[in-house]
Amino acid sequence: MTSQLSQLVSLISNATKSVEDAFAKTAKPDVPSLDDTTPHPLDDQVSSTEMREAIQTIEGACAQLCALVAHPNRAMLNSGPRMKEQNANMIHLCFRTDETNKAAAMLTENLKDPDWGHSYSPVHTPFNSWSKYPGTMFSWYQGPGTDIGAAKGIRFGKGMKGWGDFLETSAVVNAFPWSDLRDGAIVCDMGGGIGIVSMQLVDAYPNLRIVLQDVPAQIEVAKNEVWPKFCPMAIGEGRVEFKAMDFFAELPVKGCDVYFLKNILHDWPDKECKMILRNLVNAMSANSRLLINDYIIQHVNRDGNTPGSVSDLKLAPEPLLPNYGAGGMTQYNMDLAVMCLFNSQERTLEHFIELCQEVGLKFVRVWDAGETSIVEFRLE
Repeated sequence: MTSQLSQLVSLISNATKSVEDAFAKTAKPDVPSLDDTTPHPLDDQVSSTEMREAIQTIEGACAQLCALVAHPNRAMLNSGPRMKEQNANMIHLCFRTDETNKAAAMLTENLKDPDWGHSYSPVHTPFNSWSKYPGTMFSWYQGPGTDIGAAKGIRFGKGMKGWGDFLETSAVVNAFPWSDLRDGAIVCDMGGGIGIVSMQLVDAYPNLRIVLQDVPAQIEVAKNEVWPKFCPMAIGEGRVEFKAMDFFAELPVKGCDVYFLKNILHDWPDKECKMILRNLVNAMSANSRLLINDYIIQHVNRDGNTPGSVSDLKLAPEPLLPNYGAGGMTQYNMDLAVMCLFNSQERTLEHFIELCQEVGLKFVRVWDAGETSIVEFRLE
């Protein structure tokens, strides 16, 4: 029987060949070395599904190979805090090393607190322990009583562009069959910030109209600064509408074809998620669909992937862990981050289905969107 060591080496070899083949089809056919700082044609392209899977396989298999052969003491010594995500303007990195890391430093004390340690309230978080602010982080970002919070809220909004680049947010544009929607189909981008994804959708699909909804400060920036500069065509053609809203207290625009929630639910505990979803359900028509674009946490053993969901999620090839191991570490880092900031979590597919069923939504399917997934629901 082939050992895991040999299986992992074979996986790395095959995945490496896939990466080399992808580079060979470009104007610069060689995979650049680490000391090569010149741009490559693939730098600005969204990775293909095959390329993403090959890279994840290499990352996961290499890490698992090292863990397999290393002495446990050496593995523990070499595994320290590492910074993985960076981008050109470093803005989203500032967010991760400022609010996120400072909140994380309070995690132990927060969990040991006799009252807050067992609370799922979004205002009993390590962020609250660090900042001494009594509300949620998003309330702090809107600046009531603190200019510091407002300034960091602006930075957060801009930083999501860098974070989106890392996650290849553009994959959403091709991950779902947007072109199959009717002419004039309305996509409500709930909590869409300045509309980074919406601008790409409206540019790629002339059949779509966008309703961008978020807090007033984000909508003002989107309407007066971002869209006039980067997507003036949509404004001129009347294909985008800007509407401020509080999705806890107000319904989104009624009767849209698609309600799109990108990285929204992972910012809130279950109770608050159900409040958002109930308002959304009350706005949906019989033909509306909900698309939740978020990480899906996968089980680390194959038995944990229940029969009802395993067919909807792509598992890593054996002997890798089904979640790609180190190749899928970002979702677990994010799981800890949102716990520290919001008392929330990244969710399994089963968790998403259960959450949505409680408010009257039925699961349709999962769409692969690169680092994240799109989970589709309709009214029951």
